[in-house]
Amino acid sequence: YPLIIGEREMGFDIHGLNPTEQTHKKPNLKLYKQDEDLWHEQYETWEKQDGSYFRNNVWWWRRLVDYIFDECSDFLSSDDQGEWHMNNGHEVSKALAIKIADRMDRLIEIGHAKQHEKMISKKIMKAVEHNKKIKLEHDALRKKVISKYKLKDPAPSNYPDNENKKWDEIQSREDYDAHYPFEVSNVREFAKFCRNSGGFSID
Repeated sequence: YPLIIGEREMGFDIHGLNPTEQTHKKPNLKLYKQDEDLWHEQYETWEKQDGSYFRNNVWWWRRLVDYIFDECSDFLSSDDQGEWHMNNGHEVSKALAIKIADRMDRLIEIGHAKQHEKMISKKIMKAVEHNKKIKLEHDALRKKVISKYKLKDPAPSNYPDNENKKWDEIQSREDYDAHYPFEVSNVREFAKFCRNSGGFSID
């Protein structure tokens, strides 16, 4: 399930290193200390500019990155793929960003990205149906624990040892494909960002 910090899902903030067309500059921390509301207003204006900022939560980003590396393997090293899944400031050059944009736009144009979207949608639907059965098993186990041990509202971590192991075994059969979406619109937005980013960092 989505990881939440405050009211925002954990994810990946992708920042353009040198956006090609930028009318509004990113506000600095000095302004933030002087007028927080004005800083947020200027920040939102800045991040809406092409090439400045792109964001995906952890679920959308994984599918997008997998697709990019599968389809750009002739110029992206698989050794770097792990770096794309870390919030450590990994940088991608302007030249590579443009090549990614060109490749993604081409895959959209020829219908490849749409076919991939349909394939992922089928995987998700299958996983969702499978996980409904997993939930029924979890619910049945929970009722058993409440009845047998007279527990009011037990979390799985508080189940007695045997039932806790059973919960883990059931959970191990959950199909996480259900949680990772893919849509052409997300590919298109990222391609647009790449083309105008001047290179980017993954934070």
